[in-house]
Amino acid sequence: MAINFPNTPAVDDIYTYLTQTYIWNGFYWRLVRTSAVGPTGPTGPAGADSTAVGSTGPTGDLGSTGPTGPAGIIPGPTGPTGPAGSFGFTAWTTYSPTWTSNGTQPVLGNGTLTGRYVSLGATIVGEIRMVAGSSGFSRGSGKYYFSLPSTGVAENFQPMGQVVIRDEGPGLTYFGTAIFNEGNDARIEAWVHGQSAAYDEGFPVGSDVPFLFSASDRILIHFTYESVV
Repeated sequence: MAINFPNTPAVDDIYTYLTQTYIWNGFYWRLVRTSAVGPTGPTGPAGADSTAVGSTGPTGDLGSTGPTGPAGIIPGPTGPTGPAGSFGFTAWTTYSPTWTSNGTQPVLGNGTLTGRYVSLGATIVGEIRMVAGSSGFSRGSGKYYFSLPSTGVAENFQPMGQVVIRDEGPGLTYFGTAIFNEGNDARIEAWVHGQSAAYDEGFPVGSDVPFLFSASDRILIHFTYESVV
């Protein structure tokens, strides 16, 4: 069927006939478009992978919380409270000190020899009081020792108290220091201060130091030391 094109068309005039479109190029009508669909051609080869990074998509909804895991190791029960300590205010305890010497042993006679102390933990605080008897007394010989209520923690010549020696005849009082000595930490040596040199010296108290010990004379000792626990 012949197509009835327009007469005397101008260049680039367009004419549509059914599903086809023509354009006048000055010499003839050229087919430029058709709506007819031909058969599908074969699929071409796959292109190379793109390196372009697409935009990040929206964040999805949060999932539900999972179940709680088992509890960790549970601490054991608290142990019982220990007993209260014994440190506190307590009455002094009496004890019976012994009086000896490194020579002939002295005899107290009808005099008195007493001791008292208190334990503050491992610390011992105490005193010794001795009064020579008016009858049956013997001063013995050598230097004097007095026993302690417990063995101490000490070394030779370590001071641990004060000493007062009283000569009741002329009414004279002498002062000294109680020390540990001779490797024996269960007794006291009483030393008196002397003035025979430029510095204060010490001499062990004995039957004739600092005077000839006689009836009614006194020795008073106050001590503090660490006891063996």
